[in-house]
Formats: sequence, structure tokens, C-alpha cells
Amino acid sequence: VFVGDGAVNEYREFLVNHPWRRPATHCTTNFRPRWTPPIINGRFHESVADAIAARQQRAASLLESKYAHRDAAFWSKRFQQAIDGGPPLRIAGFTTRYSTVIQHSMRDLAAAFERRGHVFDVIKQPNSSCAHVDVIGSLAKNDHDLIVVIDHLRREFAGSMPANIPFVCWIQDHMDALYARDAGSSVTDLDLVIGHSPGLMHNAHGYPLVRFIASSNLTDPHTFSAEPLPESELAPHRCDVSYVGHASGTPQALAAEIASQAPDAFHKCLLKFIQLARPRFEANGWLSFADRMELALQAERESGHPPLAPALRRRILLPAIDRLFDRIVRHQTLEWTGNWARSRGRIFRIYGCG
Repeated sequence: VFVGDGAVNEYREFLVNHPWRRPATHCTTNFRPRWTPPIINGRFHESVADAIAARQQRAASLLESKYAHRDAAFWSKRFQQAIDGGPPLRIAGFTTRYSTVIQHSMRDLAAAFERRGHVFDVIKQPNSSCAHVDVIGSLAKNDHDLIVVIDHLRREFAGSMPANIPFVCWIQDHMDALYARDAGSSVTDLDLVIGHSPGLMHNAHGYPLVRFIASSNLTDPHTFSAEPLPESELAPHRCDVSYVGHASGTPQALAAEIASQAPDAFHKCLLKFIQLARPRFEANGWLSFADRMELALQAERESGHPPLAPALRRRILLPAIDRLFDRIVRHQTLEWTGNWARSRGRIFRIYGCG
């Protein structure tokens, strides 16, 4: 709340110095006798935007001068010093407080680095009233040795991150911006990508293999433990098998959701894949990537979908097929487990929206 004769100027300075906030989108004026109301109009918003832009330009100039001469040889020496007991690394990890998973992955990654003696700044919106992350301002405050972002490449921050600082992109999800040729070609000698299937990402999207490390999505044993729970905590949930997850909608409902903005032919193709995949999966217990590719091509033909160019198929159809197969696997596994539990008098609990 800003009050008094200087309220408007105080509000303006607040917005300029807190760029993760945004000016109010609605303004209501209370008119009363012998009183001149404050004016918040287009000119006010322009002055705020100009001041923020100038602030960001100063931060960009500072970062450019700071990192201009730090090449690969500089960073090789710096990281070796940290390994040999020299000054610890300072790492910036950017995430968002509105995520359901990646903010917690970043938290646990930070804890792992800190156990190694390094400094890890988890940078996100400072509170739930903020919509944006002040990337460039946060980087300008400290001298960082490494930037880590989950599911985003450096090129997406070209205007706010220096080109001469090591950058790690940890791919945990299928994102259109990552599964593309121009994404793979943007990876530099100071970039490292971590994720599933380096060979596939190299062949399909041009990621350089020498800058890609294969890894599953990991969890922190200091956060998630296999040690038994105290009986008082375990008793209300005691069972033989439990499942925690979402994705309760049917594969058919997911196909409709995926194809909601697509032509009818694409929806029919996805439904045909479900029709072909379920019996094959039930019979074999699994479908390999090659199996799914075979069924995707069969569904494309038998549904009457116009033939897709290979690049378009990789970018649109195959990710949709993988999402559908994931849903099929979840539901079939739950059905198998439910049948097993009923046949043997076991307790099977499902948590979440599963």
C-alpha cells in the first residue's frame, strides 16, 4: 500500500526496483470534492518500462564486461581449482515457484552441490504475488561460475544471460523448443545438456554428442529415503502396494486433448494408435521404441491421415504417441496390480488423481 502525497512516485520506484512485479492492470479512481486524484495512465506505464529497460541495460553491460574474456581455458582452470580445494563454485539455478516438479528438482540439486561445498543460488519468483523471474538482475548481483536451468537452453535467454559462462540444460520433459534442429545447433562449447537418449537427440535434432550426458530424472536420497517410516506415520497408509500419480483420464480422453486444436485426421490417427497398441502391449507386457514407431506408422496409414514429412512426424506425431503410450502403461499396470491384489487378498492403495 502506497499512501500520501508521494504515493505515485513511491509506487513507480517500487516497480522499477522490483522488476518481477508488474503494474496493476486495472485502475479505479475515487472522485471526491476538493481533491486531485493521482494519475496512473499510459505515460506512467511507459516511464516504468523505460526505467526498467535502462536498469536491465546497465546490468547487461556489467555482465558483458565481467565475462568478456572468460573463455573455455579460463573456465577449465577455474573448475579445476574448485576440484583441488580452491574457492568453491557459485552456481545460479533458475526455476519457477509455480512448477509441480522442476522447482523441487532444482532444490535437491542445489542441496547436492552444497554438500560438496559449493554455493548454489536457487533463483525464482520471490513470492506467490510475483509473475516473473529477474534473470539479468539476479546474475548481475553476484559472480557466478555456472548456470543451471531445467528444460530450457541458453538461447532462450540470449538477452539476459552472458554467452561466456558455462550453462547446463537438464532436459526432464518433452518441450517443443528443445526437440528441434535449431535447438540442437544452438549448443556451444560452454553448454552441457543432460537428458534421455543422446543418440536420438543427436540424430533427430542435431545435438552434439560431446556436449550431451545421458541421465534419467534423478531424486535425492537425502530428501527421499528408503528407511522405514515410524509406525505412527505408516499405519493409516499401510498396504502391500501403493501408487502415487495423476493421469486419471483415459487414453482416448488424452488423445482428444492433444488433438483439440488439430485436424480431425490427426485425432483419428491417435485413436487408431490406441486401438493397435493396447492389445500388443497387453500381450507382450511392453512396447519398445521400434514397436511404437511401427504402430505409429500403421496408425497413420490406416486412419487415412495424409502422409507426414519425417521432420513433422518427429516433431508432432511421435511425442503425442509417447504421451499416449505412457497413459496406456499407467492404466494397464494399475489394472494388472488391482487384479493381483484381489486374487491374493492384498491391499492396493492409489493416491493422487490416478
